[in-house]
Amino acid sequence: MTPQEQVEQLAADGEEILTCDGFEDALMGVQQTFERGGINYRALYSFKRCVEIMVADGSSYDEALEFLHFNTLGAYVGESTPSFFLDLDLEE
Repeated sequence: MTPQEQVEQLAADGEEILTCDGFEDALMGVQQTFERGGINYRALYSFKRCVEIMVADGSSYDEALEFLHFNTLGAYVGESTPSFFLDLDLEE
């Protein structure tokens, strides 16, 4: 099952999973967390791949990093806020 199919299946089962428009190719799968209300699912993205997608779309590497740090890592949109895997080989 692809990561997108995994998200769609959980959504069909009634789980709320927020996704990031434009970063479908960076979707790695679903992260399962245990919180006060029980089990919660979040879409999990590769931060490195998100940067690569933005660079391919015309942003500079530094612009992509700044945008993603401020607008994705710094954003909270509720319990289903997507998660980002911070690849260790990403230069900063």
